[in-house]
Amino acid sequence: MQPDSSRIAVGSKLTPALSLLLGLITVVIYWGGLHGGYIFDDQPNLVDSATWKLTSLDAASLRNALFSNGSGVSGRPLAMLSFGLNHYFSGMAPFPYKLTNLALHLLNGGLVYLLVVRLLALAQGATPPASGYPIGRATALLIAAIWMLHPLQVSTVLYVVQRMEIGACTGTLIALLAYLRARQAQMAGEPTWSWWILAAVAAAIGLGFKETAIVIPGYTLLLELSLLRFKIKGDIRSTPLAASYGLLVASALVAFLAFVLPHAMQSSAYATRDFSVGERLLTQLRILPMYLEWYLLPGPSKFVFYYDNYAISTDLLHPLTTLAGACLLVGLATAAFVLRRRWPLFTLGIGWFFVAHSLTSNVIPLELVFEHRNYFALLAILLALAQPAATLFRRFEPRSQLLVSMALTALVASLCVVQVNVWANPVNQAVFFSTHNATSERAAYQLGLLYWQLANGDPASQNWPNAEQAFARAAAIPGSSVLGLNGMIMMHASDPASVDAATWSGYRTKLIGRSIDAQGISSIAQIVTCRIKEECHFDDNELFKTLLAVFNANPSSAVVATQYASFAFSVMHDEELGLELAKKAAQLEPNSLQYQANLGVFYALSGDKEEAAKILRALKQKDLRERYKETWGKLELLLQENE
Repeated sequence: MQPDSSRIAVGSKLTPALSLLLGLITVVIYWGGLHGGYIFDDQPNLVDSATWKLTSLDAASLRNALFSNGSGVSGRPLAMLSFGLNHYFSGMAPFPYKLTNLALHLLNGGLVYLLVVRLLALAQGATPPASGYPIGRATALLIAAIWMLHPLQVSTVLYVVQRMEIGACTGTLIALLAYLRARQAQMAGEPTWSWWILAAVAAAIGLGFKETAIVIPGYTLLLELSLLRFKIKGDIRSTPLAASYGLLVASALVAFLAFVLPHAMQSSAYATRDFSVGERLLTQLRILPMYLEWYLLPGPSKFVFYYDNYAISTDLLHPLTTLAGACLLVGLATAAFVLRRRWPLFTLGIGWFFVAHSLTSNVIPLELVFEHRNYFALLAILLALAQPAATLFRRFEPRSQLLVSMALTALVASLCVVQVNVWANPVNQAVFFSTHNATSERAAYQLGLLYWQLANGDPASQNWPNAEQAFARAAAIPGSSVLGLNGMIMMHASDPASVDAATWSGYRTKLIGRSIDAQGISSIAQIVTCRIKEECHFDDNELFKTLLAVFNANPSSAVVATQYASFAFSVMHDEELGLELAKKAAQLEPNSLQYQANLGVFYALSGDKEEAAKILRALKQKDLRERYKETWGKLELLLQENE
């Protein structure tokens, strides 16, 4: 069955107009969501952090913004710079930050369209005519439309800090387009160096936003295996190119076995998690199929943002869906291999799906589930479905194909509208997540936090009892951490007598009843910092008993030792104990410049200028990117004041 060339020509003429219409529809759908607020990781990474907030564009300020974040391996400098520029031009109003995210999402949608056009053309040349693969840009536009408007993308686009993920995808898409163009030029005997440079620069840009772009070579390897097949001219295959990829795979495997895996197997790696490395890998056997369900059967009630209550798999049979998930994933991989000749895009898409999750579903001690991890992976599955769907669609008349495509796009867009409306209002958003995910401690806590902020410290406000109720519900969830009780203690920080001994006792019990986790560390730091700044008034005896109990339960935790040291030094005025604890923290984490800087500050405050100056010199030599300048800058200022 040959394509109608006149129909293809008409479709090509309509494509620019339809592309502009798609962009306009995307903006209209997302516009209401741009008026939402900050959420979850936006708070510590952006709202509460000062180092990235540009107030001038001089070289020193730009450098500070670039290297202001400690997340990931690189610190994600381009993402932080973009946030800094947002702040310089518009302050902290959420709208411009979300608008910038949407602009990048629109750019990515255009890149997705261009990439899919090229992949469809390659697949057309690599696929036997009997497979019935259709020619036309309309297919690429449909895939781009579903990718841009899928409701799963809302929690990436409107979640400000996930510009990191969006920007990494921008670099990835440009790198893939440049790689394809370079390889096609190579096959045609044309110059290729400019395209290789563009691919490398794009990959660097992606890495500057987030380290997930490091899997770009995995995507290009799958391009070779499924479509390009290492050919350089005609049917001639490049042995050096294939050997280069073989060397790359071997190097990646060696790096994983020599560095990543040994680090993950250390007991300290998962010290702040409620699961082991084995349990994490087993649980991913259920999470990856859940992601596939999100792609194919999206619904607002499925996207609840917080997944702290996701059940952990302890073995293949507990729960039994772990084994079922493993069988599904093995089946997909097998089908991708078997169908590599007939449906190369299916093979490519399934391969890209696995590569897209190769970091976040591996041994690295990250949290189990996040919606934004699917930003690129969704495209992989849409590609995988392209050829099977085309085989089915060829049975229909062109008008029926158009109607089905329009109906599918309209359905996805309508679901996106519903999800955007959830994100459009902070209160409605918090209530939605808490209502639809009743066993999530984080959802209940964030709802309480929002009501408390709205009460503005006034117990007479109608939002005050709502906050107390939400915090109490978070604390009552079986197996919950300290978040709920932390909220209750902080709410009454202006009146120490209103926090009874039972609340403090319950707080301590939750802290020492499990390995100190991220919630526990954050809670202790918040309470201690607030007390030291005298912005909060707690029962110091209860706080002392809490810190002592937590320190005794976690003697190997440098962060606990540091918080205890700060309290001992600033509140108890026990300089000897504070310095001893600061030394212990530095000994527990000898490679951490932060703990060395903290120790230097304690030395300076204690009057030992010689030791403090020695630490300062070492910090300046080691901290070449000045990621810890805020701390050692304080140390430098202390020494200058004491001269």
